[in-house]
Amino acid sequence: MKAKLIVVPVVIVVLLAGGIWYLVRPQVESYGGTSPESTVVKATTTETAAQLKIGEIGPSHIGHQVAIEGTIVKECPHTGCWAVVEDSSGQIRIDTNPGGFALPLRREGSKVRIVGQVIEKENGDLEIAAESAEL
Repeated sequence: MKAKLIVVPVVIVVLLAGGIWYLVRPQVESYGGTSPESTVVKATTTETAAQLKIGEIGPSHIGHQVAIEGTIVKECPHTGCWAVVEDSSGQIRIDTNPGGFALPLRREGSKVRIVGQVIEKENGDLEIAAESAEL
């Protein structure tokens, strides 16, 4: 009986502490950065990239670093190595392999901020070689 009087308050305190941590934990997940070995690091390149709408990205941006924000509308179903991101102005494919990271799976519909270099694929389509991502 005496042990029960001690265990119940301890369990309540642990549950409350867990609930408070869940509510105050960081809500942004950052992927990529400068080290290919890292899978989750604070993105360090976001300050130098030009913030653009997807529809503004054109051939003049090839080789330049850009930042976009949008919604993931399609993703690699196996490894998270690519995604298609959409905003109100258009869509663009994102390749995460150059940044040495993968996006978490099943994130379609999630808001994302991508920083990376605009590249031209062999078929002429533009794509972003992602250096970092924030979900």
